[in-house]
Amino acid sequence: MSNAIAIAAGELCRRVKIYQPIESVDSAGYGEAIPANQIVATVWAKVEPQGGREFFRASQVYPTLTHLVTIRYLSGLTTKMKVVLNSRDLNIIGIVNVEERNITLRLACVEVAA
Repeated sequence: MSNAIAIAAGELCRRVKIYQPIESVDSAGYGEAIPANQIVATVWAKVEPQGGREFFRASQVYPTLTHLVTIRYLSGLTTKMKVVLNSRDLNIIGIVNVEERNITLRLACVEVAA
């Protein structure tokens, strides 16, 4: 993996959606909160499966890391959100703003079993 902050458009070859969790109200009128997801963005990404190896970044260890997703900078992204690749859900467990320049983000993700 290159340390360059800019990423060539050709490397961003996978279309992914980013969702954030929300709570909607039960339509039956009971006022019960129902968990749901709201789409935040649809972006091009570079998706790299990590094969179960440990990922070291900023003195933290992510032993369950399954994918490293690189996207162009997106303001407001949090670890409460998830990336959807085709029909696969990838929970974001870490976000790195490469060189703190607001150009490229690297997302450490864990695939959620269906």
